Amino acid sequence: MNLLRRVLLLVILICGGFAANNAHAQLCSATSTGLAFGSFSPISTAATVSGTIAIKCTGLLAKARVCISIGPGVGQTSYSPRYMTSGTNTLQYNLYTDSAGTNIVGSTLAPAGFPAAAFDLPVTAGKIDTTVTVYGKLMSPQTGAVPGSYSASFGASAAIGLQTTVSTGTLLDCLAIPLLTGSFSFPVTASVVNDCSIYAANIDFGTQGLLKTTLSAAGGVTVTCTNTAAYTISLSGGATRNMTRTGGTEQIAYGLYTTSSYSTPWGDGTSGTTTVSGTGNGSAQTIPVYARVLPQVTPPPGSYSDTVIATVTF
Repeated sequence: MNLLRRVLLLVILICGGFAANNAHAQLCSATSTGLAFGSFSPISTAATVSGTIAIKCTGLLAKARVCISIGPGVGQTSYSPRYMTSGTNTLQYNLYTDSAGTNIVGSTLAPAGFPAAAFDLPVTAGKIDTTVTVYGKLMSPQTGAVPGSYSASFGASAAIGLQTTVSTGTLLDCLAIPLLTGSFSFPVTASVVNDCSIYAANIDFGTQGLLKTTLSAAGGVTVTCTNTAAYTISLSGGATRNMTRTGGTEQIAYGLYTTSSYSTPWGDGTSGTTTVSGTGNGSAQTIPVYARVLPQVTPPPGSYSDTVIATVTF
């Protein structure tokens, strides 16, 4: 009779132990709106953005560790970098626990070097009700990025694990803490936009005496535009241009052209001029500017110059 009671008591204690563990596993959840990078110019440095994950747990002991486990993304395998997609195009990014972008948020299923993120959270009256921050960075530069709307999702690979223990207990590494059933949504979005930068190199005819022969020189306009973005470069002024003597009003006539044959004046598309068009590839593209001074009456000695504004439209 005593033996039977001892067996029944042992069974009751074992069942009670499993019930307590299940209670902890069922009373913890996470929600998040994910990360929104907004508009991104591939020719500029991307800013760091952040998102939060709200965590609620009940039935806890004195202290707790929550592990945030996020996989590479649906349809992806890489943790460094991760990828958003827009059709067949990709955009590189990653998720971090710090704003400096040194500690990648990984997963309990990831290869070595990409661990799940551990957060030791305060427990109040047996509960956790707080948020943790995850940071996102777009890799820079990404000169090949094509304009479009990009996104990534994680499905069941975004999940949390929980360990709770007494105040003197030891908190385990996330690899030893099983993930809870269920997952949370963590969408990541970005929009790659058309963008261009422009730089112009000066044109110098050098030091000359009498203007009895044709003078030629060349400069260049360098543009860096988003991959596949169409652009047009115009130069201020018309077909007839003049350099003016510093401190005076005397002038030297000259022209700017799109080719070395000097057949097409480069301007703003009016008064017999044309503009130059192209398509960006994400890298710097230099378009030569050809300049010429035809023979003319030589003005008084001095330094002659003109200012031309180069504009890129995209």
